[in-house]
Amino acid sequence: MQPKLIRKLSPSGHYEVSLPTQSRTVVVANREDALVLEAAENLRRALDSRHSKR
Repeated sequence: MQPKLIRKLSPSGHYEVSLPTQSRTVVVANREDALVLEAAENLRRALDSRHSKR
């Protein structure tokens, strides 16, 4: 199971998304944007791991 990349910030209700492959963290206003960023990060990780196995 992959580590959780999204953390809800209280009381603002914003979401902090950790992007280890880009060495940064971003804050977005809504959950949908956070989920898209998390999915993109997971895809980058998967592609990186596939590429490194060759």
